[in-house]
Amino acid sequence: MKEIPGVIMKPKTNASRLVNIKKALNTLAKQPGVNPHMLYIEDKILAGDGETIRQLLLNIKNAYRFISKCIMKTT
Repeated sequence: MKEIPGVIMKPKTNASRLVNIKKALNTLAKQPGVNPHMLYIEDKILAGDGETIRQLLLNIKNAYRFISKCIMKTT
């Protein structure tokens, strides 16, 4: 949970929405365990493709579980 710099608050155009989506996906790309194939789906997210969004959320959930398990093993 952190703020993503450069995010446009209350975007009014699809171009600014796409910028926000790309920034969020770039932030996710830096996290271990996130499927890299899920990071290039900006257009589907912008279009509101439910299946793609659910797959992305599931991938994020699994990545955070992976990170949590790694942290638990080191402590």
